This record gives sequence, C-alpha cells and structure tokens, in this order.
Amino acid sequence: MKILGNITVSGFLPYGVGIIAIFSFYLLVWTLLGHRQSRGDTLAQQSDDLIGLLGTVSSGSAARNRPAKAIVTDRFDRTHEILIEPHHHRDVIQEGDEILLIRRIGSKFFAVSGGGPVSI
Repeated sequence: MKILGNITVSGFLPYGVGIIAIFSFYLLVWTLLGHRQSRGDTLAQQSDDLIGLLGTVSSGSAARNRPAKAIVTDRFDRTHEILIEPHHHRDVIQEGDEILLIRRIGSKFFAVSGGGPVSI
C-alpha cells in the first residue's frame, strides 16, 4: 500500500507543479503585455464611427456620382480604404487632398475638403 501511495504522489506532483507554473507565467505575460487597450474599448469598428475623422484622397478625384478612394486612420491606428464623394454637389476633391468625413449612405462616404472652414 505504501508503494502505491508513493507512485501516486510522485507521479502527480510534477504535473500539478507544472500546471501552476504555466498558469503563473501566462498570468504574468497577460498582465504585462495583454492589457494595452482600456476595458471600454474594442477593436471592432463600425462604419459610422469613421464619420468626423480626417483622411486623404489616395487615388483619383471625387465628384458627384464619381467616387474616389481615400484612406482614413481610426482611433486604434488602423487604416481603412473607403470610397468618398464630395458633400456639396459642385465640389471636386483632388487626389492628395485632406478630407473630413461628414456622412455615409451605404458603402459611400461624403466628405468636404480640409482646406479652410467647413460649411455643411
């Protein structure tokens, strides 16, 4: 009976210590590196969350019913490539212009050029 007790204790003791060591290491790494974002933040991004952000027209020029590609960086420093049209019917936004996103309909955003005061 004493032999059976020694085998059981010596067989499971290293296994239990190993689990505790791995869990402790994981907890340390999670504490030091894992909490980079605050508790209320999420990396999930809604399209409407891009409204009000600045971006740059990356290719083409945008006119009414002729969208151009623009690049916008969100608050998590992730870049989004979107289609934009000018907010005002007669405006044309050129490649390289800085823009401010005003509204969105479907997958298309409407923007104003960033040169000067914004009139909505």
